[in-house]
Amino acid sequence: MNINQSKEKFPQPETLLKRLTFYSIMDVIMNAGAEYDGSVYHCNTDWNAGVSLFTIDDGGGDHFHVLFLQDGCIIKGFGHESDLSPYNYEDDETYPEYRFYENCPHEFYELLDDEALERDLLTFCAWRANDDANWQAQTISAPADWSDGSADFLEYVSDLEEYASWLNMYHETEIHTETLRDLYN
Repeated sequence: MNINQSKEKFPQPETLLKRLTFYSIMDVIMNAGAEYDGSVYHCNTDWNAGVSLFTIDDGGGDHFHVLFLQDGCIIKGFGHESDLSPYNYEDDETYPEYRFYENCPHEFYELLDDEALERDLLTFCAWRANDDANWQAQTISAPADWSDGSADFLEYVSDLEEYASWLNMYHETEIHTETLRDLYN
């Protein structure tokens, strides 16, 4: 699955913000006092003058940055095993130049200039301005059946029931979905 198919399944920005905030808080709680910080979700609500940054890092090479600003939201994703990853090309092969940011609003794009966000290390990008009815992404010239990591992103921002299954598996615990729903609400 690639961004052209998966962007239709991305949550509304308000829902995405609420989920990422809650999932980040749960990560802090679940990792409190742990010898190893296994946090996957990271949140900085005051990252850059009115911009909130959420990072999802699976610890295995995939990472996603989600920035919320007054004018909308941008998602920059990197799936290291994706067909679009530059790491999947041999030294003698030419990595195709994908124009992931073409048509992205300038005010969104310039936020990615921070060195920590590794602007050029990506396999998909999507954005949504407040006046957009849907998520936007640049159509790229890659085979339609190539994955770009956006389906993995969807798993990390899934609804509460799916998140509860992931949380219990990841932390080897048993927290009931109803308890999480009460906390979430």
